Amino acid sequence: MSACEEKATEINTNHTSEAENEAAFKTILTRHLNAVTDRDTLALKTTLSHNGTMEFIQPKAATRYNVANFMEMQAACFQKPNWSFETKIESMAVSENLGVASTEIIYNESDSDG
Repeated sequence: MSACEEKATEINTNHTSEAENEAAFKTILTRHLNAVTDRDTLALKTTLSHNGTMEFIQPKAATRYNVANFMEMQAACFQKPNWSFETKIESMAVSENLGVASTEIIYNESDSDG
C-alpha cells in the first residue's frame, strides 16, 4: 500500500468516525432531554459523566459543576407536578473525546392556583 493510499484510508476512517461520534452524541443528548421531559431520574443519570463532573449552565441560576448536585436539583424539579418541557437542539460540536451542544428549552408551568 502506498503512502497516498494509507492517507486516503486514514481520512476515510476519520470521516466515518466523526459521523459515528456525532450520531452517538446526538443519540445520548436526545436520551438525556427525553429523560428530563419524562422525569426519569434513572435514565437521566445514565446520560451523565461517569467521573462525576459536568457543567450545567442556565440563565439566572448558578452553574452546576457536578453530577450529584445536578441530580439533586433534577429530583426536586421532578417532584413538582405542573410543568412540561419542550426541547430543540440548536447546535452541536463533537470531537473524538468531547461533545458540546446548545439547546433551546421551553419550560411551561401551569397555574397551580387554577
